[in-house]
This record gives sequence, structure tokens and C-alpha cells, in this order.
Amino acid sequence: MKLHGARAEHSGLIASRSQLEALQQEDFSARARGGARGDGKTDDTIALQAWINFLVANQKRGTLGAGTYCISAPLVIPAGFEWAIIGDIAGGTRILQTTDNVPILDIAPNSPKPLTHTWRISNIEFDYANEQPASHENANPILFSQMVCEFSLTGLRFARGSYAIKVKPGIGGPWGGVWDELVFEGGLSAGAMQWTGCVNGVPNNKWGRFFVDCHRMIGPVFKDVRGYNWVVDTIEFIAAQQGAQLFSIAAGSICSIRAIKLENGVYRRSVNLFEIGAGAHVTVGQFHIGGNAMVLRSERGAITLFATGIGGPTGSFEIDTLVATATELDGDVFVISGAKGPMRIRNMSLDGHKWQICDNGLSATGDTLVLDQYKNDRVSRNLGDADYAVALGDPNILSFETPFTSPRTLRLPSAANSMFNGLYYVVRLYGAVNRDNNLAIQCGSSVKFVASVDKTLIRFAWRRDANAASGWIMTGYEPLP
Repeated sequence: MKLHGARAEHSGLIASRSQLEALQQEDFSARARGGARGDGKTDDTIALQAWINFLVANQKRGTLGAGTYCISAPLVIPAGFEWAIIGDIAGGTRILQTTDNVPILDIAPNSPKPLTHTWRISNIEFDYANEQPASHENANPILFSQMVCEFSLTGLRFARGSYAIKVKPGIGGPWGGVWDELVFEGGLSAGAMQWTGCVNGVPNNKWGRFFVDCHRMIGPVFKDVRGYNWVVDTIEFIAAQQGAQLFSIAAGSICSIRAIKLENGVYRRSVNLFEIGAGAHVTVGQFHIGGNAMVLRSERGAITLFATGIGGPTGSFEIDTLVATATELDGDVFVISGAKGPMRIRNMSLDGHKWQICDNGLSATGDTLVLDQYKNDRVSRNLGDADYAVALGDPNILSFETPFTSPRTLRLPSAANSMFNGLYYVVRLYGAVNRDNNLAIQCGSSVKFVASVDKTLIRFAWRRDANAASGWIMTGYEPLP
């Protein structure tokens, strides 16, 4: 009986807690507590502001039910902690700003104390009644006016505005946050985020999945973002019709990005798609650029996918897998540029267009870049009694083991802008050279060496030079037993 009594008592406790939570949720909803209507007609500014003030002051979670809540002035989030604003679902719960060139949510503008932390905003769509051109620099659905930390922004949609999320210059940037399932829609005119002027290191942010429709964005889409211990999961960019720069990462940042995709865009002028500041350390897991309308046709200046070390030496940059295709490609289109500092691409797949890796005539990129698939330490099969032209990505150790019946030629790669300092090839002659049947090692029309002795290893390495043939030098000659 005691057991049954305990179960009954426990069941009643659960029921009472459930009723209490339901009551609290109702009590703290915008309609019940603040009197907001959300009918798409009534000006809910005063009601929503009173409701927000209550939530922050009393450390409560409030629900914003489905509907369109019209406002005519920014909603100010006071400094405070342990509060949350939860919508029904992004697209179902909308806040519509009817005044041009002002924020929708202005977070902690009045005082840095108490520190705004342990808070959450989720499942809301932010919109403006009118289109906001990029020149409307204050048309930001979310404006950080003071440093905040330990927060969550999830399930949000940004329909229109200039930059969707902006950090006020001269303050500490938001840190310790979880940003996930954010959708930046095609009505945004400048970009997704602008963090220009942050004065702190901005540690420990984690970005989840972002979807970015770049149709109207003039960019940079993510401008002067920064941080260390900063992890990005997945960002999908589509339709960069205005030729917008996708990222500018501030100097000194330390960032790990798992996957990035750009599907379709039109780039006709000089631009760096990813611009990484001096001393920054950035790793990218995979980057894919392509689609059925991907135009990279530079009419003036160069288009570069990754530009590192902007303003000074590179910290470090690595990308594991790069896959790049275009429907149109012409002019100077480069994969990477940088100023000193280590740069590495492990695997790369480019389509048949005239892609160039880097500009070895005008930059020092080729001195510090490594392409793992070109510097692979593999040994070829027997190349036989034949001429051979080395293709980038072939094994670095080239073996001739069949007796030559006439003089043969080995041609080294001759595309200077597709090579880097330290690229090497070792030629192994074992049973091939005999009498006058030697091996001429050439680059283009330039003969670098004629091997007339069998059972030898001959090593050629390339150092950065605008002229490919001049870059090849002999760095080793070794007899074999």
C-alpha cells in the first residue's frame, strides 16, 4: 500500500509541476503578460517593451506565440541575465519593424552592468515593412550595443535589413555563444553579420548551421568577424549575384570551419572571396564552389578564393578538401594568395577551366604554400621505354626500368602559377640508360640536365619563380648499387 501511495503521491507531484509550468508559460507569454496582439496591424511596441522589461528584471522565460508583431521603434533588451524569449516557430512568429533604418532588437544599450549573460532568443523571424538598402546602416534586426556572453541564438530568420546582426563599434564582441539554424534571406542588402570595431578577443563562440541567400548582398557577407576557440560547423551560401565577398576574418583570429559551400554567383571584378587577416590561424574542412550558374569572369583585377595575411604575415591557413567548378571562368582566377606564414591545401579538385593556384610572379604565396596531393612521396610504376610528361599530382618518384631503344625525354611541369617552393621530383634510372640512349630532363624547351649514367637517382626541386623553367634546380644526384 505504501508503494502505491508513494506512486500516487509522485504522480500528483508530476501533474502539479506540469500544471505549474503550463501556467507559468501562459503567464509569461507576450499576449497574457504584455497585452501584445500580434495581429499584423496593431502597434505592439509598448506592450512588447513592457513584457521584455518584465522578463529580464524577473529572470523569466517568455513565449511569443504565432503571429506578426508590428513595432515602430527598436525593442531594447535591458542589461540582465537568465532570461529567454521563445517564438512559436521562425516564420510563424514574426516581429515586423515599420520604421526604416533602426534596429529591431537593441541588446543592452544602456549599461554594461550587470553583464548580460545566460540568455536565449529562438524561433523568431525578423522583418521590415519596407526594403532597407545597404546604406541604411542601422537597419539591423539584432544590434549588440554592449558585450554579452553565454547565450543562445537559434532557429532565427532574417528577412530584410542591411546587416542582420551587427556589433556596435568600440565594444567587446559577443562571446561564449551558440548560434545555430540561422537563415539569412535574400532581402538583406549588405550581409549577414558585421563585427567591425570589436575591441576584445571574442572567445568560445560556436556557430552551427547557417543558410545565406546572397541575392542582394553587396558584402562582405560576414564582415570583420573574429574570435578564438571559435568553431563553425556548416555555412551554405547561394546566389551571390552581386559578387559579394563571403568572409573577412579579423586579424589574430583562431577559427575552425567544418564545411562551406557557395552555389552559384556572378563575379566580374577583383575580389577575395575569403579574406583572412594578419596573424590569423584558420582551418577549413571542406569548401565547395559550383552550381549551374557559377560565373568567375574577371573583367578587371584578380579573383581569389582565399586571401590570407591581409595586412601582414599569415598566421596559418589549411584546407582539407577543395572542390571548385564554374560554368564560366576567364581572366586571373586564383585559388590562394598570402604573405609569408604556412599555407596548406591537402586535396584539391578543379574542373577543366584555366584555374591558377597562385600568382608566383607578384606574390610570395608559392614560397610558403604546400599542396599535399602534388607532394605525395609516391613511387610510379615502371615508366618504360618512352618519353614522359609529368602532370601535377603524379607520383614524385619517377622510375624508368626498361632499356631505352633511343634517347628519351622527361618533361617537368611548366605552369609556374600552379607550383610552389619545395615541389620535387626524383628520377630513378635503373636498367634504362645505355650507350647514347640517355634521358633529357626538360621544362618546356629548356634542358635542365641530360642523364647518361644508369643506376642513379636525380632530384629536381622547384623554387618560386615567374619563369617555370628557371625555378627547377637540381638538388640531388646519387648513384645506386
